[in-house]
Amino acid sequence: LLLLIFASTALGQDNSALFIEDSKFAARIRLDLIKEAKEEIFISTHTLAEDAIGNRLLGELYAAKIKNPNLK
Repeated sequence: LLLLIFASTALGQDNSALFIEDSKFAARIRLDLIKEAKEEIFISTHTLAEDAIGNRLLGELYAAKIKNPNLK
């Protein structure tokens, strides 16, 4: 599972999130984003279980970004 949260206009949209479950497609997107980077590359990896805690963490991350678009 790949979760991308865009704080800039990487996809022509602000404050968007994209969940990608296909590992090959997710890898291709990661590589494309790296190739297209203009100012900054930030990579972070986490292992989250598909359980109440993992779902809550993802939900809170998304809510925090929506509440504060300038959050990095």
